[in-house]
Amino acid sequence: MVFDHILIDCFNLAYRCFDESKTKNEIARKMVRFVEVDCKQHKTDSTVFHFLYDPIPKENAPLERAYRHNPNSRSYIDDKYKATRKLHWKVIPILRLFMRYYEFRGENYKSYVSYEYEADDYVESLLKTISGNIALITTDEDWCRYISDKIVMFPGSFNEPFSIQSYVDKYGFTPTIASVTLYKAIFGDKSDNIIGIFSNKKIRLISNVQNVTKMMLVYVANEKLSLKEVVRALKYRNVRDLYSSKKKSALEDFIYELHIIESTRDDPFNIILDNIALIESKCKNANDFVHYKEENPRYNKLMEEMLFKQDDKKKPDSRFGMKAQVFR
Repeated sequence: MVFDHILIDCFNLAYRCFDESKTKNEIARKMVRFVEVDCKQHKTDSTVFHFLYDPIPKENAPLERAYRHNPNSRSYIDDKYKATRKLHWKVIPILRLFMRYYEFRGENYKSYVSYEYEADDYVESLLKTISGNIALITTDEDWCRYISDKIVMFPGSFNEPFSIQSYVDKYGFTPTIASVTLYKAIFGDKSDNIIGIFSNKKIRLISNVQNVTKMMLVYVANEKLSLKEVVRALKYRNVRDLYSSKKKSALEDFIYELHIIESTRDDPFNIILDNIALIESKCKNANDFVHYKEENPRYNKLMEEMLFKQDDKKKPDSRFGMKAQVFR
């Protein structure tokens, strides 16, 4: 399959290519080869690559500054968000090198980076501005909410697409922005250190809640409810009417069941709404953060020589005393 646009989660790709025993040049080369070789059969001369980055700190700046001290930081919602994730010190220079490699290659190679947003924040608004067949290159299942007939996710090789049917087979409901976000908000996500409502033993022991949750997710997906509609229903719930209603939707059934245990110390409605605020896309216009420059053959030749011909074995890529730092 040939794609008009290929969106790449660059931090994710860097970790997929990462090898502790390799130098940063060797790992950056592997990332470039993925773009130039692995993607070759799936692109045309007009295919646009979109490189999406998490915040990258400036030279010599503390890593935490890029992730925590910005107006849209999720750590202000929950200071435990991604607190268990570690960022290897070598990853940042690898990403800077990869970004510089594609800096002067014209409008078909675009980078999206800022101090304000994570890579997946750009996807939703970006997809509203592009069309055709689109590939999503990531293992981050947050991106599953964008899968459609024209949008395919590739968590591994191009021979292993993760399609709508793949998601249905794994989770039992169709992926939409609302259903995937709600699933993660309810059940949590260990990789992002997001705690779901079933960490509460009382909720976990009430088996009917889990059954109603599954039916609700199918309903939200099939009815194509927007995330705003779901949030509104959870926030402004009219439980008095639900008590007297004989016929409820699956979403109303879910709200009704949660209300029965709402008096617990950990209010399940607040947990879900806070988690949605962590998970939902924050960026309204990805093109405000796009970076690309006109093609510069001389610069590109120098970058290719530096990355592919330089004998970096003579320059060990290590730093005395450096340790992995906490990714927040």
